[in-house]
Amino acid sequence: MKAASSLAILACATALACGGADKARAGDDAREGAIALAPGSLVMDLVDAEADDTDFVRFELPASTVVTVRVDWNRPGVQARIRLLDAAGKRVAQADHGSGSPVDLLAGIALDDGTYFVELKASKGASAYSLAVIPARDAGADGVPRPE
Repeated sequence: MKAASSLAILACATALACGGADKARAGDDAREGAIALAPGSLVMDLVDAEADDTDFVRFELPASTVVTVRVDWNRPGVQARIRLLDAAGKRVAQADHGSGSPVDLLAGIALDDGTYFVELKASKGASAYSLAVIPARDAGADGVPRPE
């Protein structure tokens, strides 16, 4: 019985650490709970039109910069919208995910210093995604970060 209890505890801890039913990033469905992202790095999460339809990611720019927002989908059939918002929630750029495309880019967006949000909202289906905010100095022509 002790072994069964240990396995149950391990399974619960693993599920929580990996974002199981009680998603470790709960609260990212509003700007106030947005996942913090440093430009040039990557965040991975999931949107699901039935359960967790909206995610927010927040990033800060210390100076005016041209950026590309890149979203890679593991299920390209998901229907979703990607919006780049300023600190007040005003739309700066937007793209509707083209069903079947594994990658979406909001490219060449000139932004002033400040706080910005990326909102991902699924309207049909579900998909895990990776999202990167890539400063122009770090991106190739296709929005992919260049190795150093």
